[in-house]
Amino acid sequence: MGRFSGPGRLNGPGAGTVSMSDRAGFVALIQVSDPKRGTLVKAHWAMEFVAIIGSLVGDTFLPVKSVVWRLEDDHAVDSSGALNPTKTEAKAEGPQNGAPADLAIDIKQ
Repeated sequence: MGRFSGPGRLNGPGAGTVSMSDRAGFVALIQVSDPKRGTLVKAHWAMEFVAIIGSLVGDTFLPVKSVVWRLEDDHAVDSSGALNPTKTEAKAEGPQNGAPADLAIDIKQ
């Protein structure tokens, strides 16, 4: 039997369909109840992404490989008052077996 064997799965060499989905992770809104007036002197933005390849067996998701990458962007005000980039960086961790340890996986079908 092939790696993707079983009802509705591929047995041995051939063609099959791989379904993919993408859903937003946890989002926390930031609300400032008492904003202060002032001049913006620096800004920081960062985002982290995770891609996981795995298989769904019944109601159980079995992660096989994953990779994590991050984007960061910092800006600061220069002597002319312009907000200019001071750091723009993209970092990727090497692929790992399974899912990242701190990642919760919720299966919704």
